[in-house]
Amino acid sequence: MECTLDAQSLISISLRKIHSSRTQRGGIKLHKNLLVSYVLRNARQLYLSERYAELYRPGSGDPSGLLPATPGRGRAAPGSPEPPPRCVFVMPQVTV
Repeated sequence: MECTLDAQSLISISLRKIHSSRTQRGGIKLHKNLLVSYVLRNARQLYLSERYAELYRPGSGDPSGLLPATPGRGRAAPGSPEPPPRCVFVMPQVTV
């Protein structure tokens, strides 16, 4: 859940930066714009993967039961600890 909020805020910030750079005369350099779009793409992929996992987690949002509750998919096997949520963003170095 926390990763999803981080991804949403990164998406929002990235879109705002791209929009503001395109409304200014001259805009920002292509390299910086590409870095912002790279961060935006990574945040979008993380957000969509989190949403997909949330929707198709067995027993929570899959009314059709398409995904079986196996130890390798969705939730951990009964009795084993739940793995920590994965929230990784790769931030490229920006040189101005």
